[in-house]
Amino acid sequence: RISKYPSRFVVLTGGEPSLQVDSAFIDLLHANGYELAMETNGTHLIAEGIDWITCSPKGQTVIKKCNELKCIFEESTTTPDDHGIEADYKYLQPCDVQDAERNAQIVKRCFDYILEHPEWRLSLQTHKLVGFK
Repeated sequence: RISKYPSRFVVLTGGEPSLQVDSAFIDLLHANGYELAMETNGTHLIAEGIDWITCSPKGQTVIKKCNELKCIFEESTTTPDDHGIEADYKYLQPCDVQDAERNAQIVKRCFDYILEHPEWRLSLQTHKLVGFK
């Protein structure tokens, strides 16, 4: 069904895609000219062949390498926990605690941390900045 769409880039996300995606599915998509990305929480091993992996760690992670690592910078964060995952790009996302004053403090501390640790980049939930929750 997806062949009627012109894009050749597929992002596997939602729920936890590593629970459903297997080598046969990956091979089928590759054989039909698709490039594959996956957004995972890192709690399950990922079948070989995914072209780009984004990990937003939740709980005990089992993957050790990804292309993109996205970590939440929370109120209690003094240093971000990269969960021992090697990544090409590391992103910190200030946690939204539904309180404007506390959010501003978290964002400031996150900025300061990134300025001191340039291996990390800033990730923002822009939909929240423009008023969509």
